[in-house]
Amino acid sequence: LDARGEIVHYVAIKEDITQRRRTEEELRKKEINFKKIVDILPQLVSYVDREMRYRFVNAAYASFFPADPIGKCVREVIGDDAFEKSKRHIEQVFLGKTVHYSATLPYPGVGERFVDAYLIPDYSSQGTVDGYYAILNDLSHLKKIEDSLRRAQDEAETASRLKSEFLANM
Repeated sequence: LDARGEIVHYVAIKEDITQRRRTEEELRKKEINFKKIVDILPQLVSYVDREMRYRFVNAAYASFFPADPIGKCVREVIGDDAFEKSKRHIEQVFLGKTVHYSATLPYPGVGERFVDAYLIPDYSSQGTVDGYYAILNDLSHLKKIEDSLRRAQDEAETASRLKSEFLANM
């Protein structure tokens, strides 16, 4: 009864959220495990959304660039020159194509790097491309070794040719 003596009805709703909490905790643990695994990889891994903003980067990607790329535009992070050289590949991935390319790209604050890149489209449930995953291998050190070996081979061939000419003249 209320203050005036009228009957008051109360409705109580009870919901057991134990299962939902368990599911949320399992999902949180899976996300943490995913992040740990991806952070171990030496490759630079990132996710870029439809607005061309970084939404995820692994530890290797984060340490590659001087500033945190999360939330920033691709052009802002990789610089105008590298973006222009990558632009056609990015356009292809937004058309739904998986793209693989290798290029020497000039990154601000990092310098010129030879990268081998895979861009993989991320599809929405409606079939549109929401963004893309980028997996980059920085092969700059291998490219330098290859270039050094090529120079050494050229020098050895030149020396061999000069030796042959010298002996022929003797």
